[in-house]
Formats: sequence, structure tokens, C-alpha cells
Amino acid sequence: MVWMVNQQVPRGRTPIWGVALLCWVFIMLVTPKIPLSYKNHLYADMGNFVGVPNTLNVITNFPFLIVGVLGFVLCLGGGSFFNIRFF
Repeated sequence: MVWMVNQQVPRGRTPIWGVALLCWVFIMLVTPKIPLSYKNHLYADMGNFVGVPNTLNVITNFPFLIVGVLGFVLCLGGGSFFNIRFF
């Protein structure tokens, strides 16, 4: 990954991003909200575990936490397996 530091953005791009942002804000304010059904919030793992509601929904995300922490340790630890350094 290459970090661009101390490089100037060409002058022509800034107004384009500003116009795009204003168009997006205008569209968000003018368009109506999309109605959502309560069925969208019925999760598969809504069971109670030890009296705590939705515990199984949270526990199923635990492997993602493990993989994320392992990725940070490998990237920031300076190991030889992943030679990625951000700082």
C-alpha cells in the first residue's frame, strides 16, 4: 500500500467532489424514507442463553473477532509471515 504524503490535489477535482456531496445531500433530503418491515430484525439466533436475550446472535460473531485480532497481531507484530507495516 502506498501512502501519498505531501502531494497536492489538482485544483479541478475539489469542486467536483463538492458538487457531488451537495447532490447527495439534496437527494437524501428530498427522497422519502424506505419503509422497513419488522421482519428485517428477526435474526436466526435470537435464542436466550443463561437468561440473556440475543446471546446466540452475539456469540456467532466471536470467530470474526478472533480472526480480526489475529490479523492485527500478525500485521503489527513484525513477524516474518506477513511483512506488512503501517507505522
